[in-house]
Amino acid sequence: MLLNCLKNNIWLIISKNYLESLVQSLVEKKLLLVNERINLIENKVNDIDEKVKRIDVRTTTIESGLLEQKQKLNKFEDDLKALKTDAEKIQDSIDNNQSSTMTAINKILTALSQTNLTIK
Repeated sequence: MLLNCLKNNIWLIISKNYLESLVQSLVEKKLLLVNERINLIENKVNDIDEKVKRIDVRTTTIESGLLEQKQKLNKFEDDLKALKTDAEKIQDSIDNNQSSTMTAINKILTALSQTNLTIK
């Protein structure tokens, strides 16, 4: 009986050790699979980060170009305003000259009519 009890205990110990070893092996395999998945996810995250960086570079380039175009447009608008101001001054000068010319012609005509001279 004691011998049977010892045999059973030995089998239990062997079975326990075998089961522990089997569980340890399964846990290690599962950990390897988890680590592989983590690596795949990290690779995808790195790919996404690279794409984001490239998009950021393109966005910065586009924004820089837009800023340059806006500055050119602002300069063009300023130049256009200056030209408009110059054109208004020229028009005022023309209007003043025209008025002065008409006044001078009227004075000449008045003087001629007073002297009874006629223009032929």
